[in-house]
Amino acid sequence: IAERLIYDRNRAPAHEQRPLLRDRMRLSDRDVLRAMRAMEEQIETTCSISQIASAANVSKRTLERKFRQFLDKTPKQVYLECRLDHARRLLRHSDLTVREIAVASGFSSISYFCRAYKRRFRVKPGSDRRLDYSLVESGTRSESTIRVN
Repeated sequence: IAERLIYDRNRAPAHEQRPLLRDRMRLSDRDVLRAMRAMEEQIETTCSISQIASAANVSKRTLERKFRQFLDKTPKQVYLECRLDHARRLLRHSDLTVREIAVASGFSSISYFCRAYKRRFRVKPGSDRRLDYSLVESGTRSESTIRVN
């Protein structure tokens, strides 16, 4: 395990620990980036899309149009994916219970969280925590490699 955790390249103090949102998403539209930043900042307390649009200084309709144009998804879909990605990071890197992770990711219903998580990642949250990712090649799962009940 220790060998897997060794990272041989130090980052310079001026570099971000996590890539900037625009670099991760490969986006240049400022309105979409502001909206996505607002989504990331409001993980635990889920906001409405109108509130996200307001934080991005655009109308709800403009935000919906731009998300369709640049991401081919609705803001609601992107916000749900953002919350589920956050939940996955917590599952893999914390000892919080699935219920605590659901709440920390803005879900008020544990059953909805589990259904949404399984729909997105094709594995239940509790099972995902127990997977050995060394068996999974380049982040993709095949039916022959991993079996989940």
